[in-house]
Amino acid sequence: MSREEKVSVVEAYLDCFATKLVGRATVLGFLAHILPMVRGIQLKQHIVEGDYVATVFDMETVNGVDHVFDRIHIVDGQIKSIDAFYYSEQTAEGQI
Repeated sequence: MSREEKVSVVEAYLDCFATKLVGRATVLGFLAHILPMVRGIQLKQHIVEGDYVATVFDMETVNGVDHVFDRIHIVDGQIKSIDAFYYSEQTAEGQI
């Protein structure tokens, strides 16, 4: 897959935060809990290396802003795994 195709798969996943769409059952379990709280996302960067796309974005929630880094493994055009790391705006205050 090309870099653009991989980014397209990741952006389809990210769209669910704005449109409240659901994906496969493995992702749905996680997203079902947070989608009602998400107001929107602001994409910062995609980094593509091999079968992995690292995506950095801010997620605005009813509780404030979370800064998110997702490492997404894509095989044959499908998301195989997602490792998500995030921290809230309150956690980031005063830190470098």
